[in-house]
Amino acid sequence: MNGRSSLESVAGMPTEEQLKEYALASEILIAVFDAGTGRVVYGNSSFNQALQNAVEITNGHQPTLIDLLGESQYHRLLDQIKGVTYFGFTGNEFESYDLKNNHSGTANYQLFITEVKSVIKDAAMIYNLVFVPDNSVTNVPYTSTEARDLLREQFCKSGFGAFEKSFSSNSIWCTEGFYQLIEESDSDVTVDEAYVKRLIHPDDWPRVYEAYRNFDLFTDAFKLSFNIITIKGNFKTVEANIRVIKNSAGNPIRFVGTLRDITAQYLIEKNLEIKIEQLHLSNKELEEFAYIASHDMQEPLRKISIFISRLSQKYKDLLGEEGALYIDRITASSENLRILINDLLEFSRISQAQLPFEKVDLNQVLRLVRSDLEINIEETHTILQSDPLPVIDAIPSQMKQLFLNIVSNAIKFKKQDCAPLIKINVSNPDQTELLTHHLPLDVQYVKIVFADNGIGFEEAYVQKIFQVFQRLHGRSEYPGSGIGLAICKKISERHKGVIYAEAKPMAGARFISILPVGQRPKTEMI
Repeated sequence: MNGRSSLESVAGMPTEEQLKEYALASEILIAVFDAGTGRVVYGNSSFNQALQNAVEITNGHQPTLIDLLGESQYHRLLDQIKGVTYFGFTGNEFESYDLKNNHSGTANYQLFITEVKSVIKDAAMIYNLVFVPDNSVTNVPYTSTEARDLLREQFCKSGFGAFEKSFSSNSIWCTEGFYQLIEESDSDVTVDEAYVKRLIHPDDWPRVYEAYRNFDLFTDAFKLSFNIITIKGNFKTVEANIRVIKNSAGNPIRFVGTLRDITAQYLIEKNLEIKIEQLHLSNKELEEFAYIASHDMQEPLRKISIFISRLSQKYKDLLGEEGALYIDRITASSENLRILINDLLEFSRISQAQLPFEKVDLNQVLRLVRSDLEINIEETHTILQSDPLPVIDAIPSQMKQLFLNIVSNAIKFKKQDCAPLIKINVSNPDQTELLTHHLPLDVQYVKIVFADNGIGFEEAYVQKIFQVFQRLHGRSEYPGSGIGLAICKKISERHKGVIYAEAKPMAGARFISILPVGQRPKTEMI
């Protein structure tokens, strides 16, 4: 029979019939133990045979429970007995022990303990011990069933160990992997609070100790990362995954956990954080430079425009046809520079602006855009159709800029001899779209699609067009600075959304903006 599976079917204390079944099973070891004297007062045949096997290993003296368990595990047994007596462990609380034998060295058993209520006065230290072979599929070291389950959840080949502590004892029971992780060669050393304090980095000890003192507040497994200094003086960053075990009354009786070496991962993350911080700083400096440079260029550009205008008015006839052509080219170049400077200023303002979010009716935003582009729409006979648009938390001026840039682009990049048709559709993005663009699933989003019938572009350029100064056409064909879509991308990111494009040459383009309906918190500043 498989003693483990039978025992696991017991929800609480075993019945008399089940105990008889265990006693008759050859692989189950049963003993009656007097914790006061340390004597085994009864053992079934399997238990007695196990003692004899242990005696052969320990040079043949009168067998004791210490011979079977080893001194360290024997003291752990006494701690478990305290838990049974003082903390009221229920019948389905198991511990794991390695029992010595003369075949393979040790065999792993789960130990089940119940207190014997003796009629003899002052004989309350008598306990039934039931050792059930652990037939686990995965042969990994652990100290209890809870530690085993936690170990399996987090199992890896190296830099990993499990530990356990009963609140009735100061000692902490650890697996071999734990000792290897902390570089402790003596696996019999007593790991207690003082030992752990020496192990944990002084800067992290107060935080770890505070968590230890408040274990009873935790209702589930939790993680704690901290630094240690190993016995050999090496510095490591570790992650402890800890679970508090409580009795039927809800009182904590012990905690079990795993310890994992995350030094390499930690160093990678810290290095990444430094690089991200450097990138943020660099971006901020570039934005400030762009703002200052473009702002300071406004005045000399204004003077250039004024003097070119005066030159043209006073001396155009003297300059002749070739001179007039040069003036026209200078005028066109200064106008291109003016557009570029204004767009740079707008791009910088988006990054630096400290504006609150408001309730914004996107229908009103579209009406303002129609008004601004009224002449252009009439001249090109543009047809602009839209679904009813939602109200979202946004920055009004930036939403107008987003709509204006996309609609004006659709008009600009129209086909020859074909009136622009722009359709704006609204829907809710599905879960796959949110996951694809790394957006949280617990936020409500709106998906706005701007579709046109223009010249489109090659699919290879769908990312390039959102970069600053990236153009797919020459200025002589289509005027502009090449910053408009970069501004749209910046606005979308500031609103914790995304924008992307789909297109084919001469088959139109689709610009898809996914924006959150609400901001968390709504008063968030950017």
